[in-house]
Amino acid sequence: LRNPDLHLRHLAAESPSEVAGFEQIAGDCQALRIAVGRAKRAAIRSVPVLLLGESGTGKEMFTRAIHDAGPRRKGPFVPVNSAAVSRDLLESQLFGHKKGAFTGADRDRAGAFEHAHGGTLFLDKIGECDASMQAKLLRALQPDPGAGPCQLKFRAVGDSEERSCDVRVIAATNRDLLKAVGEGRFREDLYYRLAVITIRLPALRERKADIPGLVASFLDRINRQFREEDASYRHKSIGDDAISFVSRHHWPGNIRQLQNVLLQAAVMC
Repeated sequence: LRNPDLHLRHLAAESPSEVAGFEQIAGDCQALRIAVGRAKRAAIRSVPVLLLGESGTGKEMFTRAIHDAGPRRKGPFVPVNSAAVSRDLLESQLFGHKKGAFTGADRDRAGAFEHAHGGTLFLDKIGECDASMQAKLLRALQPDPGAGPCQLKFRAVGDSEERSCDVRVIAATNRDLLKAVGEGRFREDLYYRLAVITIRLPALRERKADIPGLVASFLDRINRQFREEDASYRHKSIGDDAISFVSRHHWPGNIRQLQNVLLQAAVMC
């Protein structure tokens, strides 16, 4: 019974190309259709979303699709890579700071929450935040009683007054956050604050049937880009043997690795 049920779910789900806002997401496998279906439903409601998946599976592309498919599409989209900013600066990056709050703070500065007002704040690599930052995010993501999930308050570094913003938060991680919760490395209350809707993105090795279509889509994009830069560029194609090879490969770097390999091949061929 389980297998026919999964097959019927796959047939009933829409392909990404059929969903407004998700047209740039190539592929048609069952896991991807389910992910797009959940993302489509989440997009029209202003609630927090947590994207789970290995590095290179397209979490930022999904986040932008959710933003573009929802009522906040005309608002700002502000991405913050939690792992790319030092712990000392991440709080200021997110919440802003007042002049004189620390050495080098020579003026007031608005943070990502303020810049994302009316739109979407994308917190990438959320699993990299330390315990102190997790506590501060927890406080900022707690709406007042009776307020909507996007009506948030935060305090800039060095400021005594709280500020308000209307921001939908989408977080992403390549870590197993539930395992981190069990090991005491990630706050359980913050996890459930972020994971109102969870969407798991499949690894490329789990969607082998999509690889030929992905290759064709990426190679078409590369050909158009290179032709615009150089009128003498000759479009590259990929043979059956190469398609067979890339379809068998494990792709530990997922879609990002596949794109880079095709780009390298187009340059060097």
